[in-house]
Amino acid sequence: MSDAVIILMARAPVKGSVKKRLAVSIGEDAALEVHRNSVSDILLSLSNVNADIMIGFHPAEELRSMIDWLGEDLEFIPQAGSDLGERQASLLGQAFSMGYDKAAVMISDSPDIPPEYIRKAFTSLDDAHAVLGPCHDGGYYLIGFRKCHFRPLLFGGVEWGGRSVGRIMSERIKGSGLVLVDLPPWWDMDIYEDLVGFWRRSLAGGSRGRTFSYIERSGVLDER
Repeated sequence: MSDAVIILMARAPVKGSVKKRLAVSIGEDAALEVHRNSVSDILLSLSNVNADIMIGFHPAEELRSMIDWLGEDLEFIPQAGSDLGERQASLLGQAFSMGYDKAAVMISDSPDIPPEYIRKAFTSLDDAHAVLGPCHDGGYYLIGFRKCHFRPLLFGGVEWGGRSVGRIMSERIKGSGLVLVDLPPWWDMDIYEDLVGFWRRSLAGGSRGRTFSYIERSGVLDER
């Protein structure tokens, strides 16, 4: 067991319940495949990070489908809470209760996230109290803490899904007296335009993993 853990938040692969905003443009079947391939790509990237890996899955009753999908070698912990903030706080709290000194949660919407960004998150926590990886759309792809500086109340009362969530969390963390390291910004993949951006980055020399291969063979993009 490492002293650090990265928790990848992932919904069960159920058609119609994942990437709903993207599904409006490409359909529920294609959105499901993008989700499945995105998670696979991120897990491959995380294998290059010196930290344990856990899957924070949702909904809690879908453990069997998560194991059938991703295998029995990974550790799965359920998300708990009524909104994204409560679920993130719950996952971090569970990790710290297991004995980890450093823990971070990250989204599963960034299949081309550079592994060095995640490595930087944990090296930063050697000295800092918290880390935050902002997204270009105003959200964030990762948030992490040292155990002794974890503040669950920081996650309460936020309008999740808004374009200022990343800024709000950054201000809250700093305002609580914690030393925060900001990671380089990256992109997530919530809507059609995000998918186009991912495709263009991949063509320009970026990630060409399973998500890219699916887009290439499926023809879901008009831009191809």
